[in-house]
Amino acid sequence: MIDIKPIKRSNLVPQVMECVKDYIIDNNLEAGTRLPTEKQFSEMLGVSKTILREAMKSLEAVGIVEINVGNGMFVSDVDYSKLVGHLSYAVRRCPQDFIHLVKTRMLLEVGSLDDVLENIQMDDLVRLEDICDREANAETPEEYLECDMGFHKELVACSKNPLIIELSAFFSVFSAHIAPMIKADTMHDSRVEDAQSHKQILESIRRRDLNSAKTMLRQHIGRYMNGG
Repeated sequence: MIDIKPIKRSNLVPQVMECVKDYIIDNNLEAGTRLPTEKQFSEMLGVSKTILREAMKSLEAVGIVEINVGNGMFVSDVDYSKLVGHLSYAVRRCPQDFIHLVKTRMLLEVGSLDDVLENIQMDDLVRLEDICDREANAETPEEYLECDMGFHKELVACSKNPLIIELSAFFSVFSAHIAPMIKADTMHDSRVEDAQSHKQILESIRRRDLNSAKTMLRQHIGRYMNGG
């Protein structure tokens, strides 16, 4: 088992957080693995239990560890919803961050299309087409959003790139988080436009026209930067 080194006596809580994260990564600890006790961690790091508890609570808040009072501390499964909660707060405080978020999503998804075209199969195309049809006929904002998210999730999954798929999942959770912003009286236009846009992207992929697919996907995601 790889140990961790004691830390310097300034900015203790952030340092403890980083050390605990390094400990989890360096030892390849999977979700559900029991972590050392407060006493063990405190001794390894050379900090008080008060500092350790504050750091662990911060790590729990972002979904890295799980604290089960009376039973110990554990490595948490990846929980994007907690991270998204913090991100949503930041976006509300600084709208410009939303633009950066959309641009990052655009770079990620458009860039994944090279691998998508290389790996996509006929059953993938059928599944994506079905999502477009269901989206066009969605009767509630929740159903519409589920289809919208589902299209992008399934499309990116065809890249077969695990990291891109994980990052895309993050954006999907963020989309779900802002779902209440979708108004029923504007849903009809949105779902029809999105379904048509998705079908155009899909048709370009079906034709193996990479440049066209990238242009259409870039335009599709770019609408969010204009409130669309």
